[in-house]
Amino acid sequence: MSPTFTTGKLKRMTPLILECVDTMNDNIDKIIAKSNGNLSEPVDMKRITGAYVMESIIQVAFGRKVSALVDPNNPIIENARNMFSTSLVSLMRMTTVMIAPKVAKMFKITLFNHKVSIFFRDFTLNLIDDRKRLLETESSVKKADFLQLMLDSNKDNNNEAIDGSEEYTDSKSAEKYREIQATDDTTDKSLSYDELIAQCVVFFVAGYETTATTLSMCLYSIAKHLEVQQKLYEEINNFHEQQQ
Repeated sequence: MSPTFTTGKLKRMTPLILECVDTMNDNIDKIIAKSNGNLSEPVDMKRITGAYVMESIIQVAFGRKVSALVDPNNPIIENARNMFSTSLVSLMRMTTVMIAPKVAKMFKITLFNHKVSIFFRDFTLNLIDDRKRLLETESSVKKADFLQLMLDSNKDNNNEAIDGSEEYTDSKSAEKYREIQATDDTTDKSLSYDELIAQCVVFFVAGYETTATTLSMCLYSIAKHLEVQQKLYEEINNFHEQQQ
């Protein structure tokens, strides 16, 4: 997996994330517009940042553009939310899998709801089939998302070891990279479809709650400390002026 996550390849996904940032800004503007610029009630920023993170993960991992706030009944949005359900049943399931994995295996207890697992499996497999069909046409353009990177990585691994040394500007670093590649076990490095699906789901598990909570707490802290808010505002303006 490591050659897939090189700096150069990750930078290609920046436009995808910026699209989701624009959507979040639009959602905030709509909330302000509804109150005529006078917010008399608290705004649930966790809901807004959660929607932003979910949209970013779906966009970056699967290459699908969705709007969690505008279209909450979208199947992928519903199943993604069910993945993080905090019901008693889901908590018991999670506890059993983490504390007593052998018992969980014996009774076929999984970390996520079976319907959610089936949905993401079928959803990812359908995406893979679509990508393969599109690549057969000469006019198709590859998407810059994690799923496509992993598919490309699999294709390269089936032919030869990936040379990621071009990502390094320092010749010594590139030489070190090739040395590691040469001593690494290059037999059967390709990912199975189940592993591809698991990697996409891991993006949700690892990135959703942690990022959404951190962003909402940062925004709350900035709102409570006006001097920090003003300093941040000035730094952002200075940055944009330098970029122009």
